[in-house]
Amino acid sequence: MAVLAAVLLVPGAGGVGIGLSPGSLSFENVLRDGYAEGTFVVTSSMSESVPIYGRVQGDVGEWLHFPDATEGLLGEVSVEHPLIVRVAVAPPGDVASGRYSGYVLLETGTLASVGDTIGSAVRVSLLGWTHLSVTGEEIRDCQVGALQLTDTEPGMPLELSLMVRNTGNVRLAPEVQVDIWDQGETTLLTGAEEHMETVLPTTKREQRFYLDHGLPQGQYWALVSVPECGSSQLLTFDVLPLGGVADRGQLESVTSEVWARVGDLVPVRAVFSNTGQRSVRAIFRGSVVSEGRTIELLQSEEALVPPGESAELLSYFRPQRTGQYELRGRVHYNGKLTYEKGTILNVNAGPAARIPGRLVAAYGLLLAMLALLVLFIRKKRRRG
Repeated sequence: MAVLAAVLLVPGAGGVGIGLSPGSLSFENVLRDGYAEGTFVVTSSMSESVPIYGRVQGDVGEWLHFPDATEGLLGEVSVEHPLIVRVAVAPPGDVASGRYSGYVLLETGTLASVGDTIGSAVRVSLLGWTHLSVTGEEIRDCQVGALQLTDTEPGMPLELSLMVRNTGNVRLAPEVQVDIWDQGETTLLTGAEEHMETVLPTTKREQRFYLDHGLPQGQYWALVSVPECGSSQLLTFDVLPLGGVADRGQLESVTSEVWARVGDLVPVRAVFSNTGQRSVRAIFRGSVVSEGRTIELLQSEEALVPPGESAELLSYFRPQRTGQYELRGRVHYNGKLTYEKGTILNVNAGPAARIPGRLVAAYGLLLAMLALLVLFIRKKRRRG
């Protein structure tokens, strides 16, 4: 089937278009009690963001779902931001082999800017067909790509990254084998075996491994094999002198709540970005300053931050007095330091102690009884 409902133009909306591609998804050789997924792309000619909701229908409606949906909402689409909609199918274990069809219905929220002609209660619906064949035959197949080894230093792990795409119909957790040879490729020096996390059928997973090696400086070769995928590739890497790999990182921010109360446990968040070429071990160390004096030290847990990624390093402070506090510090990573950054925390007194309601009522009753007793005594004296 060609692209179905590729573009719908909304009358009176100045040519507003909502598009869907492709018009259908096909899932071949899906295993009973298995899994497969595909994607639709929703586009819009509107600059404003439009919410998209999803429903499933047809013979296989009970087998289909949207993995990224939240109470039916799939996300928002605009002219600058197309929406990728993941559709997953999971046929039951007792279904007969054969071909089945269903469809998903994608609906917009109310288009409030469609003009005065048709009002503001217009919604657009897009239909996307799904076709699948169900089988009882297991197919184990996968592909490996994006293999990379980074240079390292003595005492630092060797980083291996790769991508595995599951092109079969069963879940896979393939083993990754690494054999490290000397520069002349004549002597096997060391090796390692790791396992990928589970890769679902029709999906891919990127993963990074950190391998201890104990190798001195020099050039080496690594034969990286994934037997289940029939993949084997020879890579080279260097163990450089200490300081030969330039680690770079940046402390983006140090933040906390602006106001807190005495006794509150206040999280201090330090965001660190690894801008270098290899993973670094990062830890935030700082101090709490009040009236020019350091009254407490801050320290987060250590985090391993891959290159190009960021991490939030958490530490905590519980103020014991009111006042203004300066929270500041640096991130230590692979023997290096970032610039210092900080934030201000203002602390108020905690809530006043409250008297329990029952006790208040008891006091009130006692006072009322005392008042009545006084009145009774006074009247008795007057009569006497």
